[in-house]
Amino acid sequence: MRWIAGLAVVLAGMIAFGLWGTYSVLDNGARDLSREIDHLQTQVVEQNWSRAAQGVKKIEKLWNDRKNLWAILIDHQEIENIEFSLSRIKQYVEGKSQDLARGEIAVLKHTIEHIPEKEFVTLTNIL
Repeated sequence: MRWIAGLAVVLAGMIAFGLWGTYSVLDNGARDLSREIDHLQTQVVEQNWSRAAQGVKKIEKLWNDRKNLWAILIDHQEIENIEFSLSRIKQYVEGKSQDLARGEIAVLKHTIEHIPEKEFVTLTNIL
């Protein structure tokens, strides 16, 4: 009977560690992306289009580094939303459309920052 209790404790520990690890990966990745999105937002506001284009490339690289791991952890619709938003931002920056770029940057930032909150295990998310 003791081994069942021990097994339950080990299983609970593994589940807790897995949930914490998942949240940590998503939260750290979201913070890194959000920081770069803020830099991009600044460049677009200042209409520094060459630096904004570099910022888009940097965000795309960061995203591509995280995308495969995130695809395991989150809903694929969220992955597609991020990729669609990045594609639109890239086109808006290339076309030097400040208003459209700023709007889509806000959407991308909200989407990325929302993912760790959505995936964190809370009673609200469970129920």
